[in-house]
Amino acid sequence: MTGPGGVLVAVDHTTDWPELEPVVMLAAASGWQVELLHVATPEPAHEGPALAPSVGDDDRQRELEARRQQLDEYARRFDELGITATPHLAKGPTIELILSEADRLDAAMIVVVGRRHPAAHRLVLGSTASALLRTASRPVLVVPTVVVTPGSEEVGFRSSLEQLIEVIDRERSQDLDELREAADQQLVQPGSDRARRNLGHRLVDAVERFETDHPSLIRAINDVSYYLSGMGI
Repeated sequence: MTGPGGVLVAVDHTTDWPELEPVVMLAAASGWQVELLHVATPEPAHEGPALAPSVGDDDRQRELEARRQQLDEYARRFDELGITATPHLAKGPTIELILSEADRLDAAMIVVVGRRHPAAHRLVLGSTASALLRTASRPVLVVPTVVVTPGSEEVGFRSSLEQLIEVIDRERSQDLDELREAADQQLVQPGSDRARRNLGHRLVDAVERFETDHPSLIRAINDVSYYLSGMGI
Protein backbone atom coordinates (compact mmCIF):
# COMPACT_ATOMS: atom_id res chain seq x y z
CA MET A 1 0.00 0.00 0.00
CA THR A 2 1.57 3.24 -1.07
CA GLY A 3 -0.74 5.69 0.61
CA PRO A 4 -4.16 6.20 2.22
CA GLY A 5 -6.99 4.38 0.56
CA GLY A 6 -6.62 0.80 1.73
CA VAL A 7 -8.44 -1.24 4.32
CA LEU A 8 -6.75 -3.32 7.03
CA VAL A 9 -8.89 -6.35 7.93
CA ALA A 10 -8.18 -8.08 11.25
CA VAL A 11 -8.86 -11.79 10.66
CA ASP A 12 -8.95 -14.17 13.61
CA HIS A 13 -9.14 -17.97 13.69
CA THR A 14 -12.97 -17.94 13.72
CA THR A 15 -13.44 -15.58 10.77
CA ASP A 16 -15.30 -17.28 7.91
CA TRP A 17 -15.27 -16.08 4.31
CA PRO A 18 -19.01 -15.09 4.29
CA GLU A 19 -18.28 -12.66 7.13
CA LEU A 20 -15.94 -10.76 4.80
CA GLU A 21 -18.66 -10.02 2.25
CA PRO A 22 -19.05 -6.40 3.48
CA VAL A 23 -15.30 -5.93 2.91
CA VAL A 24 -15.68 -7.26 -0.64
CA MET A 25 -18.48 -4.76 -1.30
CA LEU A 26 -16.51 -1.90 0.26
CA ALA A 27 -13.30 -2.65 -1.66
CA ALA A 28 -15.14 -3.17 -4.94
CA ALA A 29 -16.97 0.14 -4.60
CA SER A 30 -13.95 2.16 -3.46
CA GLY A 31 -11.11 0.50 -5.35
CA TRP A 32 -9.25 0.06 -2.08
CA GLN A 33 -6.59 -2.57 -1.62
CA VAL A 34 -7.24 -5.10 1.15
CA GLU A 35 -4.60 -5.95 3.76
CA LEU A 36 -5.51 -9.15 5.60
CA LEU A 37 -3.90 -9.38 9.05
CA HIS A 38 -3.96 -12.25 11.53
CA VAL A 39 -2.24 -11.63 14.86
CA ALA A 40 -1.16 -14.87 16.51
CA THR A 41 -0.41 -15.04 20.20
CA PRO A 42 3.31 -15.12 21.05
CA GLU A 43 4.83 -18.35 22.30
CA PRO A 44 4.39 -18.58 26.09
CA ALA A 45 7.55 -18.40 28.17
CA HIS A 46 8.60 -21.75 29.57
CA GLU A 47 10.86 -22.87 32.36
CA GLY A 48 13.97 -24.93 31.84
CA PRO A 49 17.03 -24.71 29.56
CA ALA A 50 16.86 -21.86 27.08
CA LEU A 51 17.23 -24.21 24.12
CA ALA A 52 14.69 -26.76 25.33
CA PRO A 53 11.60 -27.05 23.12
CA SER A 54 8.47 -25.68 24.75
CA VAL A 55 5.47 -27.93 25.22
CA GLY A 56 3.20 -27.93 22.18
CA ASP A 57 5.73 -26.55 19.67
CA ASP A 58 4.44 -28.89 16.96
CA ASP A 59 0.84 -27.89 17.63
CA ARG A 60 1.87 -24.24 17.60
CA GLN A 61 3.53 -24.59 14.21
CA ARG A 62 0.51 -26.40 12.79
CA GLU A 63 -1.74 -23.63 14.10
CA LEU A 64 0.42 -20.92 12.51
CA GLU A 65 0.52 -22.82 9.23
CA ALA A 66 -3.27 -23.15 9.28
CA ARG A 67 -3.63 -19.41 9.83
CA ARG A 68 -1.16 -18.72 7.00
CA GLN A 69 -3.11 -20.96 4.65
CA GLN A 70 -6.36 -19.29 5.69
CA LEU A 71 -4.94 -15.86 4.88
CA ASP A 72 -3.56 -17.05 1.53
CA GLU A 73 -6.92 -18.59 0.64
CA TYR A 74 -8.83 -15.41 1.49
CA ALA A 75 -6.33 -13.30 -0.48
CA ARG A 76 -6.82 -15.62 -3.46
CA ARG A 77 -10.60 -15.21 -3.25
CA PHE A 78 -10.28 -11.42 -3.18
CA ASP A 79 -7.94 -11.56 -6.17
CA GLU A 80 -10.45 -13.69 -8.10
CA LEU A 81 -12.97 -10.90 -7.56
CA GLY A 82 -10.54 -8.34 -8.98
CA ILE A 83 -9.57 -6.93 -5.57
CA THR A 84 -5.89 -6.72 -4.66
CA ALA A 85 -5.35 -8.40 -1.31
CA THR A 86 -2.15 -9.04 0.67
CA PRO A 87 -1.91 -11.48 3.62
CA HIS A 88 0.05 -10.57 6.77
CA LEU A 89 0.78 -12.86 9.73
CA ALA A 90 2.19 -11.33 12.93
CA LYS A 91 2.80 -12.53 16.48
CA GLY A 92 2.34 -10.42 19.59
CA PRO A 93 -0.24 -8.31 21.44
CA THR A 94 -3.33 -8.10 19.23
CA ILE A 95 -4.42 -4.48 19.62
CA GLU A 96 -0.92 -2.98 19.48
CA LEU A 97 -0.03 -4.91 16.34
CA ILE A 98 -3.27 -4.06 14.55
CA LEU A 99 -2.71 -0.37 15.29
CA SER A 100 0.98 -0.44 14.34
CA GLU A 101 0.24 -2.27 11.09
CA ALA A 102 -2.49 0.25 10.29
CA ASP A 103 0.05 3.03 10.79
CA ARG A 104 2.75 1.24 8.79
CA LEU A 105 0.38 0.62 5.88
CA ASP A 106 -1.29 4.02 6.28
CA ALA A 107 -4.68 2.29 6.16
CA ALA A 108 -7.73 4.43 5.60
CA MET A 109 -9.88 2.08 7.67
CA ILE A 110 -9.61 -0.87 10.07
CA VAL A 111 -12.18 -3.66 9.78
CA VAL A 112 -12.80 -6.21 12.54
CA VAL A 113 -15.45 -8.91 12.77
CA GLY A 114 -17.60 -8.33 15.85
CA ARG A 115 -19.52 -10.83 17.93
CA ARG A 116 -23.04 -10.40 19.37
CA HIS A 117 -23.11 -10.93 23.15
CA PRO A 118 -25.32 -10.02 26.11
CA ALA A 119 -24.35 -6.80 27.85
CA ALA A 120 -23.11 -8.76 30.89
CA HIS A 121 -20.28 -10.20 28.77
CA ARG A 122 -19.11 -6.89 27.39
CA LEU A 123 -16.06 -6.38 29.62
CA VAL A 124 -14.18 -9.45 28.45
CA LEU A 125 -15.85 -10.30 25.16
CA GLY A 126 -15.63 -8.61 21.81
CA SER A 127 -12.48 -7.08 23.27
CA THR A 128 -10.67 -6.50 19.98
CA ALA A 129 -13.51 -4.48 18.49
CA SER A 130 -14.16 -2.46 21.65
CA ALA A 131 -10.46 -1.76 22.27
CA LEU A 132 -9.95 -0.60 18.68
CA LEU A 133 -12.98 1.68 18.89
CA ARG A 134 -11.50 3.25 22.03
CA THR A 135 -7.91 3.64 20.87
CA ALA A 136 -7.67 3.78 17.08
CA SER A 137 -6.98 7.11 15.41
CA ARG A 138 -8.45 5.76 12.15
CA PRO A 139 -12.04 4.80 11.29
CA VAL A 140 -13.00 1.33 12.56
CA LEU A 141 -15.70 -0.74 10.87
CA VAL A 142 -17.13 -3.55 13.01
CA VAL A 143 -18.71 -6.25 10.84
CA PRO A 144 -21.33 -8.41 12.62
CA THR A 145 -20.67 -12.13 12.55
CA VAL A 146 -22.70 -14.58 10.56
CA VAL A 147 -25.34 -16.40 12.61
CA VAL A 148 -24.50 -20.04 13.38
CA THR A 149 -26.32 -22.42 11.02
CA PRO A 150 -28.77 -24.97 12.47
CA GLY A 151 -27.18 -28.35 13.21
CA SER A 152 -23.70 -26.99 13.84
CA GLU A 153 -24.32 -25.49 17.29
CA GLU A 154 -23.60 -28.62 19.34
CA VAL A 155 -20.35 -29.48 17.54
CA GLY A 156 -19.15 -25.89 17.68
CA PHE A 157 -20.11 -25.48 21.33
CA ARG A 158 -18.30 -28.65 22.41
CA SER A 159 -15.24 -27.65 20.41
CA SER A 160 -15.20 -24.17 21.94
CA LEU A 161 -15.51 -25.61 25.47
CA GLU A 162 -12.61 -28.00 24.86
CA GLN A 163 -10.52 -25.12 23.54
CA LEU A 164 -11.38 -22.96 26.57
CA ILE A 165 -10.31 -25.70 29.00
CA GLU A 166 -7.07 -26.22 27.08
CA VAL A 167 -6.20 -22.52 27.08
CA ILE A 168 -7.04 -22.09 30.79
CA ASP A 169 -4.78 -25.02 31.68
CA ARG A 170 -1.98 -23.57 29.53
CA GLU A 171 -2.25 -19.93 30.57
CA ARG A 172 -2.67 -20.06 34.36
CA SER A 173 -1.54 -16.62 35.47
CA GLN A 174 -1.36 -14.21 38.39
CA ASP A 175 -3.00 -11.63 36.13
CA LEU A 176 -6.36 -13.06 37.23
CA ASP A 177 -5.47 -12.23 40.83
CA GLU A 178 -4.79 -8.62 39.85
CA LEU A 179 -8.10 -8.47 37.97
CA ARG A 180 -9.98 -9.95 40.92
CA GLU A 181 -8.38 -7.54 43.40
CA ALA A 182 -9.27 -4.56 41.21
CA ALA A 183 -12.87 -5.78 40.97
CA ASP A 184 -13.08 -6.38 44.73
CA GLN A 185 -11.84 -2.86 45.48
CA GLN A 186 -14.36 -1.40 43.05
CA LEU A 187 -17.14 -3.10 45.02
CA VAL A 188 -16.03 -1.30 48.19
CA GLN A 189 -17.36 1.95 46.69
CA PRO A 190 -15.42 4.52 48.70
CA GLY A 191 -17.07 7.73 49.80
CA SER A 192 -15.55 10.21 47.35
CA ASP A 193 -16.29 10.26 43.63
CA ARG A 194 -12.60 10.84 42.93
CA ALA A 195 -11.59 7.67 44.79
CA ARG A 196 -14.28 5.71 42.98
CA ARG A 197 -13.06 6.97 39.61
CA ASN A 198 -9.46 6.10 40.50
CA LEU A 199 -10.48 2.55 41.32
CA GLY A 200 -12.53 2.40 38.14
CA HIS A 201 -9.47 3.39 36.10
CA ARG A 202 -7.47 0.69 37.88
CA LEU A 203 -10.09 -1.91 36.95
CA VAL A 204 -10.07 -0.78 33.32
CA ASP A 205 -6.27 -0.94 33.26
CA ALA A 206 -6.31 -4.46 34.74
CA VAL A 207 -8.86 -5.63 32.15
CA GLU A 208 -6.88 -4.10 29.28
CA ARG A 209 -3.61 -5.65 30.49
CA PHE A 210 -5.30 -9.02 30.76
CA GLU A 211 -6.76 -8.67 27.25
CA THR A 212 -3.35 -7.73 25.85
CA ASP A 213 -1.38 -10.46 27.64
CA HIS A 214 -3.90 -13.28 27.17
CA PRO A 215 -5.52 -12.93 23.72
CA SER A 216 -5.87 -16.72 23.34
CA LEU A 217 -7.93 -16.91 26.53
CA ILE A 218 -10.05 -13.92 25.53
CA ARG A 219 -10.79 -15.49 22.15
CA ALA A 220 -11.63 -18.84 23.77
CA ILE A 221 -14.04 -17.13 26.20
CA ASN A 222 -15.48 -15.18 23.29
CA ASP A 223 -16.19 -18.38 21.34
CA VAL A 224 -17.93 -20.09 24.26
CA SER A 225 -20.07 -17.04 25.01
CA TYR A 226 -21.04 -16.76 21.33
CA TYR A 227 -22.81 -20.11 21.60
CA LEU A 228 -24.21 -19.35 25.07
CA SER A 229 -25.75 -16.11 23.80
CA GLY A 230 -27.25 -18.03 20.87
CA MET A 231 -28.86 -20.38 23.41
CA GLY A 232 -30.38 -17.38 25.19
CA ILE A 233 -28.10 -17.74 28.21
